[in-house]
Amino acid sequence: MLRKEWKKYSVEEIIHDLFDGPHATPKSSNSGPVFLGIRNISEDNRIDLSEIRHISEEDFAKWTKRVLPQKDDLVFIYEATLDRYALIPADLKCCLGRRMALLRLNTLKVNPSFLLYYFGSSEWKQTVSQNLIVGATVNNTCENDCVLLLISDLFLNFYFCSVSQSPPT
Repeated sequence: MLRKEWKKYSVEEIIHDLFDGPHATPKSSNSGPVFLGIRNISEDNRIDLSEIRHISEEDFAKWTKRVLPQKDDLVFIYEATLDRYALIPADLKCCLGRRMALLRLNTLKVNPSFLLYYFGSSEWKQTVSQNLIVGATVNNTCENDCVLLLISDLFLNFYFCSVSQSPPT
């Protein structure tokens, strides 16, 4: 998948920001925005809303102070159930749940759909496996200081040679 003609870009050039979810859980509500949790990212890297946990509008305002997920943000699970990723669709009003992180991409430099596709590749799965931190209770991935993206001028393809995430505190 790696090609010689691809150019190297710094993380700062293609990722606007990286956020992790709160390290707490708000009270459930009967209606309201979605509290996007681990069970909402399917094994085939899609948002799964078959089991929704709602939160109140009041809690939503608190939970989105740092980041409000928007279309083409890439969300992923960084602890416990690893190797699941999804793109936020345009019409989803949600906030990040526990053990969730979000990449806000520079879509002028990268194609979010290709990145999602790449995260499903055996090459990426091997990268995750090589950077796995085995914990006493759950596994997690390495810090985001070792990310390198190679982007093709023609196809806007990109390759992550290491895991990018914010480790739990």
